[in-house]
Amino acid sequence: TRELRGKIMRLFWDRPLKESDLEQYPGWVVKRVLDYGSLDDVTALRDAMGRTRFLEEIAAVQFDSDRTRVFWQYMLEMEGIKCTSKFSRKAARNCWKN
Repeated sequence: TRELRGKIMRLFWDRPLKESDLEQYPGWVVKRVLDYGSLDDVTALRDAMGRTRFLEEIAAVQFDSDRTRVFWQYMLEMEGIKCTSKFSRKAARNCWKN
């Protein structure tokens, strides 16, 4: 975990990444790496978490970017995993137009 932390800590500019964050806040770590990391970062995270847990965490993430969401939704479908989160940015945007 220390090696992974050293590799991906640059992606956590707003709050320092702790070694315990992967266990306590896996969704936050996964989302940040998938949104801003390189393929090497994603691979390192998958290896550290294990393939099954990694895919389960992706299925629960609510991505901000349509592009990222669609890509990972497609990847999950290829793995036979249903995405459990729904994209709500457009619905929320409509609420702000008052």
